[in-house]
Amino acid sequence: MNELTQRRREHLDRVQSFRSTNAHEWFVLWPMTMRLAMPNFYSSRRLFASFEPFMSKEAVKVGAGIPTDWKLNRRLFNKAFRPFLAKTRWLHHADGRLPYYPWYVNSPIQFATWLYRQLERRLGLQEKGHQGPWGDWANVMKSSEWQEAVDKAFFEAEGLPEMQQAIKQGALSKSDLKTSQKVNLLQAVHLANSMKRNEKKRENMEH
Repeated sequence: MNELTQRRREHLDRVQSFRSTNAHEWFVLWPMTMRLAMPNFYSSRRLFASFEPFMSKEAVKVGAGIPTDWKLNRRLFNKAFRPFLAKTRWLHHADGRLPYYPWYVNSPIQFATWLYRQLERRLGLQEKGHQGPWGDWANVMKSSEWQEAVDKAFFEAEGLPEMQQAIKQGALSKSDLKTSQKVNLLQAVHLANSMKRNEKKRENMEH
């Protein structure tokens, strides 16, 4: 983990050398593989055509060349995509916004939605289950399937003492790591194990 932290700091320093005012934004944008959602796009594009506008080089050039102030509060996004959102103007985003409208219209709407959800939850009126847009990682990590994945990762990490020791000490279950960090660690173990298997296959083929 210390080595990972060191690499992240070195990467941030590198980005700050040419993006001094918005390095933290570009830390997760450059290179594109730093983006948390990238594995989704990289894998699904092999199954079907993926028309993701924000991955195009033209979009990146625009984002890199304009002032940060233009992008705050989704100003640029709203200018560019509002015509395409006209038919769905009354459909709420999961966080309570109406993406069709600008930030100054959405601010009171989003606050009212947040307040309503907080009151509903505190009064016990909210339906049971996860109310967010994605899978409920808290429940996933309490499941027997997650524990099976952790046990499998421990054995897959054989030959990777640092990773195996981290899993043994509860990095994937009892630690204070963020959910994304636990998922990334699990993915890293699987990737490392997959690379080892492929290397053995190549060696066997050569012999």
